[in-house]
Amino acid sequence: MSKREPWSVVEKRLRASGKQDFAKLAVLAGLNPARHMRFADWSAIDFTGCDFEGWRSLPDDPEGSYRNARARPHPPRVFDFTGANLCGARLSACGIGSARFDQAILGQLIHPDDPHQPARLTAPIANLRESADWEAYKRAWTRPQQWPDDAHLPIGAIFQDAPFAP
Repeated sequence: MSKREPWSVVEKRLRASGKQDFAKLAVLAGLNPARHMRFADWSAIDFTGCDFEGWRSLPDDPEGSYRNARARPHPPRVFDFTGANLCGARLSACGIGSARFDQAILGQLIHPDDPHQPARLTAPIANLRESADWEAYKRAWTRPQQWPDDAHLPIGAIFQDAPFAP
């Protein structure tokens, strides 16, 4: 999507594609998966079966918005969900591969006014362990080069800096 392309054109292209996969639709819409997923609200979205391996692994696009990605010598842009709100998102059977989830909000607690009552979740926790390639993701995970600050986290947020930590 160019900066001057009206949203109505993008919407028609998305509807005409007939795709249901969030990752494919995001790239088809012209979003940069390494930039536009960060610190956004993706709560309660069903990502089941999505391929977050990066835009080079997505199928052919008749509109050419992948810009001949396979011919590029540099590594693919990964889906970067750093600091994103993923509360209630379903990640079962996803290919998370090289995606980033640093400081993503996976769940959130509400503490009642009565301190004797237990806290409760606002939505189910987004479980990265449900993904199709969790074990490979866990082995390949590395620290980010630069950590984002934690000013975006609300009180009671449940997040995971290291996806394999207890």
